[in-house]
Amino acid sequence: MTESSIEIGGFHFRVSEPHDKDFLRDLREIPLWEGDKVLYSPVDRGEKFPQELIIVDLDYSLYLPNRPSSFPRGHPYRVASDFNSSPSYHAAADELRLVEHGNIWRYYNNEPLSFKDLGEETRFFKIIGHYKELANPKTDLFQWEIDEILEFITKGTAHGMMGTTNELWISPDDIPTDLPKKIGFRQICAVRFDDENLGKRVADATIANFTKSDRQNHQANVQNKSL
Repeated sequence: MTESSIEIGGFHFRVSEPHDKDFLRDLREIPLWEGDKVLYSPVDRGEKFPQELIIVDLDYSLYLPNRPSSFPRGHPYRVASDFNSSPSYHAAADELRLVEHGNIWRYYNNEPLSFKDLGEETRFFKIIGHYKELANPKTDLFQWEIDEILEFITKGTAHGMMGTTNELWISPDDIPTDLPKKIGFRQICAVRFDDENLGKRVADATIANFTKSDRQNHQANVQNKSL
């Protein structure tokens, strides 16, 4: 992560970005990319294979000299049904057949992107590092209360919030039920996307969802009091 400072809407924020953007060199040709859909056909995994899965990680030590690797030798790909799902499997190149390229390959090859919903779209742009984490201007720390972030989203200075699971919380339903237990090791932070169009859609959806939840909670409290 790299840190700098920016001014948004009259507020100065310390920001943390997932990576620096200095170009070093082209990688060697990579036949299969993270996010690609593949047919996984191992020889010794049982009757439930072959399966259509996606590549969720690959062994970049094959392409970057001196980078340590935790992958089993000869199995440079890790595949699963989704980026956040389990189980996952380490696979050899000859166990995989490309079904279709995913959004990461499409993005870097100037092909149209396809997302099933806003959540999937935000996860994609997080994966490729096109966002910033904003420090709380009250404390200069990357720690916020939910109400504080909602205020800054309303002002247009933040686009969304990211919580203990390192996922965006676009709706109250995204917040883990055991949030108080987790809040100590990964505080809630405000995020801003590099793509203003995406950021506005995230902000609009977040405000709408949290406002709707507040209205529903208020109505439920009124009904309970009348019983």
